[in-house]
Amino acid sequence: MTLFYFFGAVAVIASLLVIAQRNPIYSVLLLIASFGALSGLYVLLDAPFVAVIAEWDNFGERTVVKLRDFTDRDTINRCIAQAARVYAIQQRGGALHERDD
Repeated sequence: MTLFYFFGAVAVIASLLVIAQRNPIYSVLLLIASFGALSGLYVLLDAPFVAVIAEWDNFGERTVVKLRDFTDRDTINRCIAQAARVYAIQQRGGALHERDD
């Protein structure tokens, strides 16, 4: 019975923190914890097939896609910013790596 309350508390707290989190990466990681706790509840209720299907569906489809989208956007934004800096330096006639020889 205590394991049931533990998984229930983890699921509720992680779900509330998903909403309260400002960093989307932490939000996705807390979403994974919430889904894991819910799968633990399904196992305790003698429904292991539902636990596996729910974990597979939620983690495999939704969470990984969201995590990939957040990291891809950050990478793309960094590449665009670096390209803009290189272009600005080249327009001023400067080199990328200036030497003090």
